[in-house]
Amino acid sequence: MTQHAVSVEALSKCYQLGTIGTGTLHGDLSRAWARVRNRPDPFSVIGSQVPTKTATGPAWALRDVSFEVAEGQVMGIVGRNGAGKTTLLKILARITAPTSGVARVRGRLASLLEVGTGFHPELTGRDNVLLSGTLLGMSRREIAARLDEIVEFSEVGKYLDTPVKRYSSGMYVRLAFSVAAHLSAEVLLLDEVLAVGDVEFQRKCRAHIRSLAEDEGRTILFVSHNLAAVSELCPRTLLLDQGALAANDSTSEVLRSYVQGLGSRDPGVDVSDPGLRSQASLVDSLFKWVGVEVRGIDGEILPEVPFGQPFEVSLVGEASADCQDLLIGLAVVSNIRGVILTTHQAYSGLPTSYAKGRHEFRVLFDPNLLAPGAYDLTVDVLGPMVRDQIPAALELSIIDVGAGTRGIWAVPGRDGILDAPCSWDHSRC
Repeated sequence: MTQHAVSVEALSKCYQLGTIGTGTLHGDLSRAWARVRNRPDPFSVIGSQVPTKTATGPAWALRDVSFEVAEGQVMGIVGRNGAGKTTLLKILARITAPTSGVARVRGRLASLLEVGTGFHPELTGRDNVLLSGTLLGMSRREIAARLDEIVEFSEVGKYLDTPVKRYSSGMYVRLAFSVAAHLSAEVLLLDEVLAVGDVEFQRKCRAHIRSLAEDEGRTILFVSHNLAAVSELCPRTLLLDQGALAANDSTSEVLRSYVQGLGSRDPGVDVSDPGLRSQASLVDSLFKWVGVEVRGIDGEILPEVPFGQPFEVSLVGEASADCQDLLIGLAVVSNIRGVILTTHQAYSGLPTSYAKGRHEFRVLFDPNLLAPGAYDLTVDVLGPMVRDQIPAALELSIIDVGAGTRGIWAVPGRDGILDAPCSWDHSRC
């Protein structure tokens, strides 16, 4: 019989919005005495005062959430900001108590819910390893036995005897994650701990998380907005929506549902708004994007592209002066796995110099290249006195319209992003 390391039954957490009490003992007593004498609240808004617009009343961070996590399983948790992900982990870690329901955890639990939890800025890295490990439940002997391993993994050995107030945020998270990851705990709670480290350290952490689950049988609950990391590490994922459990299924199905629920933008949009630009863009760029559209081969703007149908992306830009040596790029970005495809006009044989005025570039896509799913299109132009980059300028939605040309075997998108046609051959041997 499968043992459950984490069991949650009808878990709810309610917070009270607005100010609770008056802020002083005298004020609270005055309010209580007025209520006893059936008098108006002396601290209520009266007369010509403008009433406050601050929301008051109950706010449910979690509502009737139930699930189970088997021993040795890595469970992902995704959802929008404010969906209740961190609140759930804080209840499991016994940092806060639920309003109702039950949360059970079997075995020792370690949590890393914020970067540098338990670190004191005036203490050295070595002292903070001891302090943080003690707060996480490690004995002094355990910490001493694992100190070399913790320091080696964190890669901050050179600065171990330096006060952590002089550490960068990346060094902070390296040391904090290393302490939590090397604790002899059966259950590990991780909340956006990979958001600060560099790419190489994130790759190292993901490999360590896999090793903890597969080789040591640890149970891990992993909260992240990095859907690529969730897809890589977690066979199963929970989706929280406004405090409720919206899905509990395989990661591929949950992430597909989550991405589709984020809402799509118009098939053709005006991208002249400066607020859409990346920080790398130049305010006075000589070439700027003014429009991006997804069209069918007949020129019709498409809100969604049926799988198997060719389509093109139209990029419209305006040059305020003659421009030389421009590199114009289009990237297709998966919300789950990051950038999957880039293409540039120069590599296709188009010119790199353009006269003052408006220009349109059309990028034609193979009908069977992208599997069904939601993608973001990022447009970029780079050159002398030119840089205009718009991340996620437009959403590209490829939809599965049924069997199509592949009959009953059409299951696009199940095991990858690109669905490029491949040639097969066969011979008897």
